[in-house]
Amino acid sequence: MDQQLEIADSWVLNEIQSIRSQPPYPPIEWLEEQMLDIDEIDAGNSRDWHRLKMRFTEYDELWKFCSPSEYWAGLAGRAGIALVRNGRPIAHVTTVMN
Repeated sequence: MDQQLEIADSWVLNEIQSIRSQPPYPPIEWLEEQMLDIDEIDAGNSRDWHRLKMRFTEYDELWKFCSPSEYWAGLAGRAGIALVRNGRPIAHVTTVMN
């Protein structure tokens, strides 16, 4: 049992390090406007939205995000809501895309 716990601990630490080393999505530059209250958002009943709400804590921020115009021109535009913790987006829900 101890060996299994050590393996699990090692895996978790590696996973956390991997996530922290990846660039955040959406990129910080895409954040446009901080939202004041999680209840003001009507993002529908998607599974992604419910997951984001479950991760939300009193210290987190919600931001509207939108990709730059060149993404929209290239039919790869995205907009939505980002969950930001300690200045870094950690989760998002895409509400508009082309």
